[in-house]
Amino acid sequence: MIIIISGSPRGEKSVSTESAKQIAELSGQPYQLYDASSWHIDYCNACNNCVRDGRCTLESGDDFDSILRDLHNADGLILASPVYCGNYTAQLKTLIDRLAPDLHTMTLLGKPAVVLAVSDSSYEERTAESLSELLEYAGAEIVDTVLINGKTKKDEKKERLNAAAALLQEALSDAHSPALSDRTMTWFKKQTVQYRVLLKLADCFPEIMGEAKMWQSLGYSGCSDAREAAVMRRRLNGSNSSLKTD
Repeated sequence: MIIIISGSPRGEKSVSTESAKQIAELSGQPYQLYDASSWHIDYCNACNNCVRDGRCTLESGDDFDSILRDLHNADGLILASPVYCGNYTAQLKTLIDRLAPDLHTMTLLGKPAVVLAVSDSSYEERTAESLSELLEYAGAEIVDTVLINGKTKKDEKKERLNAAAALLQEALSDAHSPALSDRTMTWFKKQTVQYRVLLKLADCFPEIMGEAKMWQSLGYSGCSDAREAAVMRRRLNGSNSSLKTD
């Protein structure tokens, strides 16, 4: 299953949402769409309970938990946004803020992802880079970045969507070995050192142990680097490794 997360508030009029759906359909994979025109997500309130519990614990009855659950269980991800004021939308930023513990503990490690940015005329590259950076911190493998603007010709757009779908399909195959960025590799190494220290001092700092325990529960503590951990996560995907958010 592929999860599409689109930050566009324009619903059926959204070029970014429609393009993301086309990539999923062309890849031949079933997909679930979450878009900003229909979701309700409350703001992060900086309670810092995620540091204690390893996950966002804001209980507001919004759509965040269901999106997060499907994101964790998904085989792949398409993250899309139009360009608003030079970057991705405020609606998408609200979701991403709530994903902070997932970026810290790299819960998307090895998950194939396509990033899509759509603009009228400019800043689609900067928007795509911002989204890619966030996904890389969460551990995702960026298999393609699709840029579309008002000057993109119809045939060129179709070619880019087809290429992204093919790369996503290949990345979802059993034979695929995750190709992680230098940013992901470096972040994994940094977090490994930090969480190993915290786990040794668990009795001293119980109020900040949530993320360290999440890291340990994911099996990362026993891995030498991000690639080894990503392969492990892919092998376990679909079994009892699914993260629980309820």
